[in-house]
Amino acid sequence: MLDHAGEEQWQDVIRLVIGHCNRRETEAVISGLVAAGDTTGERETRFALRALAVECAMSAGALEDSRHDEVWEKLRAMGAPCTEQEVLHLASLGPDALAVIPEPEGLRPADAVGYVQVLRLLGDAGLSRLARYGRLDAREVRAEIVASWPYLDTPQFAEQVLAGMRLDDMGVRVFRRSQLVQLPRLGHIDRLLISGDCDAESLRTALRGCTMRQLSLVRNNALADLGLLRDHPEIEELSIHRCLMVKDLSALAGLNLTALDVTDHRLRFTALTVLPSLAGLRTLWLDPLAEGDGRFPDLPPGLEHLTVVSSDALRLDSLAPLPNLKSLFLYAELAGSRALQHVRGRPHLTELGLWETTLSELDDRDCLPGIRRLVLDVIKPVLAPDLRRYFPGLRKVHIMDRRHDVEQALDLTALQGEPALEIEVDNPTGQPTVLDPHHFGDRLTINGQPAA
Repeated sequence: MLDHAGEEQWQDVIRLVIGHCNRRETEAVISGLVAAGDTTGERETRFALRALAVECAMSAGALEDSRHDEVWEKLRAMGAPCTEQEVLHLASLGPDALAVIPEPEGLRPADAVGYVQVLRLLGDAGLSRLARYGRLDAREVRAEIVASWPYLDTPQFAEQVLAGMRLDDMGVRVFRRSQLVQLPRLGHIDRLLISGDCDAESLRTALRGCTMRQLSLVRNNALADLGLLRDHPEIEELSIHRCLMVKDLSALAGLNLTALDVTDHRLRFTALTVLPSLAGLRTLWLDPLAEGDGRFPDLPPGLEHLTVVSSDALRLDSLAPLPNLKSLFLYAELAGSRALQHVRGRPHLTELGLWETTLSELDDRDCLPGIRRLVLDVIKPVLAPDLRRYFPGLRKVHIMDRRHDVEQALDLTALQGEPALEIEVDNPTGQPTVLDPHHFGDRLTINGQPAA
């Protein structure tokens, strides 16, 4: 049996039989596990064997103190768990695992993260130690603790751990009402996401005493009134996604927003009349553009980044001058001929996003020499247009591959004669392939990885 101790199925057998062994047999099993752990060359196997030796020592009815201390010291010498399996091995020891989880001071952040992952699996037994880890400066450690909230959704976790942490550089995600009622304990949060149905009064109560730089309200069909936002002038960035009962945005007029993201909504075009009053707004995303025959609403003059998705053909002649506009993403058909001529005179516009199919409707008079980065949504396997013809100053093209059949190679032959052009290809649902990628060398990346 001990000859196969490195194999997971035999480890389960050892767990079953150790409770039926006499003292001599128990000593033999534990000695064998210690020896096997000392001789194996693989860390993961060594960790598993040493954790199993501790588990057997805990189950033994009688064991020499020296042997008991030895197995715990061997496990402690392994240091912080490095993999998910090592985390599970350590957590399987229950509250006794606290004996090999050190105090956080002086730990490398990566090691502290490993111990946090164990502590959250220990439940209430690990809370006081987890609270001390939460006082570390290392952001990745605190982020791991915040990510533990769904696993430890108890008032004690919020009160003992989260309430004592620095969260002003953290994102906090709330999905349950039991979490929502704990928000007043948390003070200032950098980014707060609240998902699920919750009426305005419940939100108002939950956010009382809580401040945030960025707020995201997601999938809330019980929220109709945004008046509660007037209590939070500190909000700089606001996202409203799939809150289908929201019909009025007038409450936003009292906020000092720099970014607004309204997606998957049922707003009427008249609800957008609040936008010009948002003098500090720099980034706006509307998906979809409220029905208005493709017309753009009046927009704040300081806007720098605009993204619009529309089922109507967009009328670019209705777009305000926006002298500071730097990026414009238009995911819709474009109304009229020579549509892009209406954005030519914008001195700071260097980034443009379009459906690739709209390029076939352009002619030489649509040339935009100021564009340096072009983002194209592609649904066909061949990129046909001569991009330099319309964008002579282009330095980078980012292709969003929306095809479902990524097995068919994407043909970018039209870009082979552009040695100075960087090419990025991304597909959110799979790993796309590119025809003859070696022709592009190191200037081509696919899903963030070099293609060459």
